[in-house]
Amino acid sequence: PRLWWTWDHGRPDLYTLDVRLLDAAGTPQDARSLAVGIREIECIGWKFYLNHKRFFVRGTNYYYNLFLSEMNRAAYERDMKLMLGMNVNMIRIHCHFTNREFYDLADEYGVLLWQDYLEAWYPEDRAFSLRAAELYDPLIRYVRNHPSVAAWSTSDEESLENYRDLTKHLAPRLFLNDPQRRLAIRSTGRYGDSHVYYGWYSGNIWQYAKLEDAFVTELGATALPNYESLIRFLPNHWPIKDHAEDWIFRKLQIFEAMRAWGDPGGMTLQEYIPRTQAYVSRLFQLAIERMRRRKYDAGGIFHFHAIDIWPSVTMACIDFYRVPHKVYYTVQRSFSPVLASLEYDRDQWRPGDEVRVGVWAINDNWYPIPNAVVHWRFLDSSGRTQTSGRFPVSMDADSVRSLGYASWRAYAPGAFQLRAEVVDSAGKRLSENVFEFEIRR
Repeated sequence: PRLWWTWDHGRPDLYTLDVRLLDAAGTPQDARSLAVGIREIECIGWKFYLNHKRFFVRGTNYYYNLFLSEMNRAAYERDMKLMLGMNVNMIRIHCHFTNREFYDLADEYGVLLWQDYLEAWYPEDRAFSLRAAELYDPLIRYVRNHPSVAAWSTSDEESLENYRDLTKHLAPRLFLNDPQRRLAIRSTGRYGDSHVYYGWYSGNIWQYAKLEDAFVTELGATALPNYESLIRFLPNHWPIKDHAEDWIFRKLQIFEAMRAWGDPGGMTLQEYIPRTQAYVSRLFQLAIERMRRRKYDAGGIFHFHAIDIWPSVTMACIDFYRVPHKVYYTVQRSFSPVLASLEYDRDQWRPGDEVRVGVWAINDNWYPIPNAVVHWRFLDSSGRTQTSGRFPVSMDADSVRSLGYASWRAYAPGAFQLRAEVVDSAGKRLSENVFEFEIRR
């Protein structure tokens, strides 16, 4: 038989399984037909294996529409295509089970699912634990036959007491109801995988340049949606400080936002939005590419999160109206299966300083890319090339390799870019990466 693979490593081939229940005389009493995929998934030491082949997890988190009854196959397919546009191979269904159409689409499109159960911070109560365990069984059976389901998490960011009691009652239900060897995590972000929010709830974004976690299922920060989307639900609410209640109702965490983005001062909303998006884009480029350069000391990383569930201001990179903003395209580039990764620990230099950026070649494909070239060039704000260079490289299958440095000495202040692209032996561009920085006096 043909095995089921993710979209980035093969074809998600499916078969139709017909099941009939016959009585003693051979007369059908009930029947069911379902799509099945033949595959094996396992996780060993935060390294995932699909059909015994190791792969790096490039993921995002997906919530839901505020009213699941409004979601149908077409709506889910729209969301699925948007998320796959970020080059992810795994989607975490964040703290809920969703409608069947989504699981069918994941099977068909070839993307793996990390399936959560409970949200965080439940009462520390034995009766609640037992009732939650009782309700878990039908949900496990509901999705366990989908080849896309790769991992289970019984809860999210639980207290030590709930980890001891609540998840102790939930985790055995997985082993009772699921015969496969899927990963089972008792509580995400607490005991095993990491939830990291440098530059938002604590610390600063440059800590991501030294990230040492083995597996990250959440990280992020909030950026404002694009202007045209934002004014549809906050039409006359600028500046933020004069309309704080309305912004808080729309879920903006004002204290964290001002600390991260900086006070807007006399800026207009149109002028301020790009600052917020640039900040979060920098965060994700630093974190994602750091983790990918550490493959397989690090097993994967999940962007948080994909799509807003109602008109609000959150960490989503796609707003409720399904309009992506700058962060979406940054994640898309940094998750390119073949990538010229750019390593840096600052985004400002003074005139006369040497701008020096590490260049790496990353290939997540299970086949080599011989005789490729990484071209890099520094550009000014008008798009004029200031200097350029190239690194010939033959990329092994599923590999990471340091190539050297792209460097340039700037003497005039301004906004600049370093662009690096990977070109194969036939001259086809496989991906392009962008690092934006400034020269300031």
